[in-house]
Amino acid sequence: MGWSASIKCPNGLNVRKISLIVKNITDEYLFSVEEDISRVFVTDKFKQRVEDANLLGFDFSTEISIS
Repeated sequence: MGWSASIKCPNGLNVRKISLIVKNITDEYLFSVEEDISRVFVTDKFKQRVEDANLLGFDFSTEISIS
């Protein structure tokens, strides 16, 4: 779907950088990726609807790059 590869460093640190491919995002509001089905991603359209409705409890502080 668009995950970059994990990078193993000599000290054992595992760094993952997510980059989603926009043409593979087919859902309008919510989606997940096969590589990590426990994470749910939302679209800008979803974020805008939450903000327009003044809903609380959502954290949109982490943005994922899209290519």
